[in-house]
Amino acid sequence: MSEIELAGGWPQIISQLLSRKDLSASHAGAAMRSVLSGEATPSQITAFIISLRAKGETEIELEGMLAEVRRAAERVVLSDDTAQRALDIVGTGGDHSYSVNVSTMSAIVAAGAGIPVCKHGSRASSSKSGAADVLEALGVAIELDGPGVTRCVEEAGFGFCFAQRFHPAFRFTGPSRREIGVPTVFNLLGPMANPAPVSFMVVGVGDPQ
Repeated sequence: MSEIELAGGWPQIISQLLSRKDLSASHAGAAMRSVLSGEATPSQITAFIISLRAKGETEIELEGMLAEVRRAAERVVLSDDTAQRALDIVGTGGDHSYSVNVSTMSAIVAAGAGIPVCKHGSRASSSKSGAADVLEALGVAIELDGPGVTRCVEEAGFGFCFAQRFHPAFRFTGPSRREIGVPTVFNLLGPMANPAPVSFMVVGVGDPQ
């Protein structure tokens, strides 16, 4: 029996969220593991992220889901000295302002000032442009593997972790996120799931809550 079945199955999870009842960390984690493993269907994924968003994500739910996201990720290794100084500047996106990608520009400026930056990001899903879109337009190779990103950060002071590359399980969520076109829990999880051991983060949010 899978973890999602032990949690009551998708009907139970979704019904609980539609009733505006919070999930435990274990049940939220079980749901996320089902999503990231490819076990959940597109309809189940869409129903989950929409009902969760409508209810409002709790810290406990986010902790349970983030643990699964990190467990499924490929890691980036940095030297101790670099990791102690490394910074990520990232935004949740989804503010529908259709403005410039401020976090990416800020990250480049910070790197130019001598701060090692390991930026984590993806393409736009509910906004005009994501970090990957901006960097790709600038001619940056966005699909480097772990050792490639490590070398960029250590030698050039700036590296980019493409979320789809380091979180391959996110491929199961992409279609649902693009089709509904609104911010979801992944806008919150993404900024917290940098595969590199950065010590500092500046996070922009599109929702004052």
